[in-house]
Amino acid sequence: MASLPSLLPSKPALQDTTSTKDEVDNPFGKATTPDETPIFICAFEECYRLLPTHKALMAHRKKDHQTEDDESSIITWNT
Repeated sequence: MASLPSLLPSKPALQDTTSTKDEVDNPFGKATTPDETPIFICAFEECYRLLPTHKALMAHRKKDHQTEDDESSIITWNT
């Protein structure tokens, strides 16, 4: 598996038209670590979908990409 790169390929930004002023002033979220929040990114054919487990990534690959390739084009910070 590849390690999580410092930069992922960029895409044009879309304007947020749904957040309220209160949501912007009081953000919901926290910093995390690989132990607290596993992340697996499908980099197959520039998909870049985020998934919570290797098992979920494999189900996504089988369903959406019609492949069971389990080691290539995976970006993760989990070992």
